[in-house]
Amino acid sequence: MRSVRSVILVAILLTSMAPWNSALAIGARDGDQAASDGACPDVEPNLIRNGSFEEPARGGVEFWTVPEGQRIGPWLVGGNPVDHIAVHWEAAHGAQSLDLNGCGPASVSQSVPTLPGASYELCFGMAGNTDGPPEVKRLEVIWDGKVAGTMKFDAGSKTRERMGWTYRRIVMRATAHDAVLAFHSLTPGCYGPVIDRVTLRLIQDPMAMR
Repeated sequence: MRSVRSVILVAILLTSMAPWNSALAIGARDGDQAASDGACPDVEPNLIRNGSFEEPARGGVEFWTVPEGQRIGPWLVGGNPVDHIAVHWEAAHGAQSLDLNGCGPASVSQSVPTLPGASYELCFGMAGNTDGPPEVKRLEVIWDGKVAGTMKFDAGSKTRERMGWTYRRIVMRATAHDAVLAFHSLTPGCYGPVIDRVTLRLIQDPMAMR
């Protein structure tokens, strides 16, 4: 009994000593605890611009490969190209979505205005490219240079017509007047995780608590 109490005490002490990071994720990393079938709610204002990747409109093109260093509206592409999807498969919202692997893991990022000390809820749709392996697609969410959470999606039984979109939520804390939000693929190859319907809303204003 004494050893169990000692372990509990050590865990409490370590928790209390841990620094407050700029991001706090809901659910365990590399898990689906934060996943739900309920779509991200309409947010006003949505601090994410072009969150459904509807701009620029690609028309009847199935997808458009965007190289590293170029932009999809405010989103900056990094690492490798990404595929901006139009009519190739079912979108979570609107008509377009984004595959984070053009051929190799890539990232997209944008800067958002924040209030120091405020908390924000990120919500986004996640699916996977059904055209090829691996079946399980992984990505990480990065908030101001720190990993806020890692997510996975099993696309093994999904199709282009039924992508099986799930919705992920993460609560994050801001430390400055702006923050960079990034989605980075952890999946090798040309068939990556797919994102759509990205929203970010203020849920706790530090000024209102004074």
